[in-house]
Amino acid sequence: SASDALVTPCCQHVFCAGCIKVSLQTKRECPFDRKKLRSRELNRLDGLSRRVFESIPVTCPIEGCNWKGCVGNYYRHAEECSVSDVCKLELARMVRKVHADLNEKARQFEKTKKVLEETVDQLEEETRQMDEFLASNREERRRQRQFENHYQQVEQMWEFEEKTLREEIARLREENNDLRTLLYGPDHQDRSNQERRRRKRDREEERGRSEHESNGKRDPFTFDE
Repeated sequence: SASDALVTPCCQHVFCAGCIKVSLQTKRECPFDRKKLRSRELNRLDGLSRRVFESIPVTCPIEGCNWKGCVGNYYRHAEECSVSDVCKLELARMVRKVHADLNEKARQFEKTKKVLEETVDQLEEETRQMDEFLASNREERRRQRQFENHYQQVEQMWEFEEKTLREEIARLREENNDLRTLLYGPDHQDRSNQERRRRKRDREEERGRSEHESNGKRDPFTFDE
């Protein structure tokens, strides 16, 4: 019965009480996954595991017997069946099969659990990398804002310096004109302008004469047709 089934605490494998105890006397480990195990660590089926085990549907394996039920009721049927000894043998075989099925499901559950744990670890690693990337991106944006603010400050400073320099140049020019007027008289500016215009006119006339002379010269090796 379910009270005769024992489950391992480390891997949740289900065994017949007599079979697992004999196995542990030979070697103290789980027969399936070889994890270390002792007899006193075995537990009875209880709670959900017991209900699942007892609710497994079965039929009487004896030919001519039409009984159908679950594992929990099969033991009572085995005592009442006319060929109870055969039923008990078949029951033992069925129980072993059920134990094997449960152990297979337990192994599949362990594999699924391992895959899920690896997936969770991978997701946590990706989340950590994403957090680092976002933090780095925020730091980069902060530095960019600092650079833009610094650039604006430098540009404003340059505009102010340029304006100050232009004002200083205008002031120096005005002082220079005042000094020239003081030294050479009030009509010095007119004479300076006339002198500049005369020099410009002389340069233009000199350039015109040079061009005229260059156009008047003929190449001695050039003949008219």
